Amino acid sequence: LFAGLVVARNGTWQDDLVLWTDTMTKAPRNATAHLYLGHALLVRGQTDRALDRALVELETAVALKPGRADSLVNLGVALALTDRHEAAIFAYREALRVRPHEAAAHADLAISLSTLGLHRRGRR
Repeated sequence: LFAGLVVARNGTWQDDLVLWTDTMTKAPRNATAHLYLGHALLVRGQTDRALDRALVELETAVALKPGRADSLVNLGVALALTDRHEAAIFAYREALRVRPHEAAAHADLAISLSTLGLHRRGRR
């Protein structure tokens, strides 16, 4: 019985996009599933459709669990990739409020600030 269940689930484990889509479908209020699905979409490529879907998943992850720094950083990355740097800056700063030593948030914040010509404001 268990072997059959394992074989049936093997297709789900073929890649992270399939795994997290399946998990999110079965547990739509699971912030971790939305975070990792959003991240998988970001990693997949830079198509507008993938980025739009990643934004939806990452916004959902943040809404379900607002104090999670990794969700906020990933949301910031998705926003920056869609040239929404002001919103990305807010997401990075929120991540740093939650986890002040989050290296990715510091680095990505600096990039977005520099892109907008605001790099001297990074420490505010």
